[in-house]
Amino acid sequence: MLKLIKELIKQIKIYIIQSVFITKTQKLKVNKKNTMIIAPHPDDETFGCGGLIAKKTKLKSNVYIVFLTNGENSLQDINKEEIIKNRKKSSINALSKLGISNKNIFWLNYVDGSIPRKDFNEFNQLIEKILEIINKYEIKELYVPHYLEGWSDHLAAYEVGIEILKNSNINLYLYFVWTLYYLKFKQLFNIKWKNLYLLNLKDIFPLKKEAMSIYFKSKSNNGKLYIGNLPKSFINIFNWRYEIFEKVNKNEI
Repeated sequence: MLKLIKELIKQIKIYIIQSVFITKTQKLKVNKKNTMIIAPHPDDETFGCGGLIAKKTKLKSNVYIVFLTNGENSLQDINKEEIIKNRKKSSINALSKLGISNKNIFWLNYVDGSIPRKDFNEFNQLIEKILEIINKYEIKELYVPHYLEGWSDHLAAYEVGIEILKNSNINLYLYFVWTLYYLKFKQLFNIKWKNLYLLNLKDIFPLKKEAMSIYFKSKSNNGKLYIGNLPKSFINIFNWRYEIFEKVNKNEI
């Protein structure tokens, strides 16, 4: 009973915060610029940017997805190779639904939970790998997880985005996966509202929902989702027909 009450309180808090974002953010205009989305794990790209991806591919934009890990540590009682195989399969199928072909997907195969952070030597090698793809495909927009995501791998991906922005003229946007789940009311006062954009998914939401359902249908023999045991209040966030993005300006970092 206590767990149910906590979940209900969490859902009410998320609903209130979502309402605030609707009233205080500007509309995101989707363009045809070549775009890269960096996902710490297979599913982050669809949950956080599925609507954006679908809208961009509809405009014939070239969208590239870079997975930093294979998400193999989502379940501790299942063979890691089995998890990797099924999470990759789900990602390929979900992205295909959103209009992304396999040749536009890159796997960097870092260990789930151990993506190099800024202060480690391997971080520079990670930046070089990302820049190689950016330069080859003339990427103009880069999307990485928000700094309030609360997970080390997501923060590592954010740090990658900031480092690349410092050394290029790319447009950098932050996307939300876990941010609304972890966001506290007092943190709303520190949000850079003038940099926030809201993407309305009304016309594309059924497609995003189909893509997300691919992840929710992928289960191990014991019935567990390969993407892990996710809180109901977190899953419910993605019934919301909006996606939130924060633009990062070089002169503000």
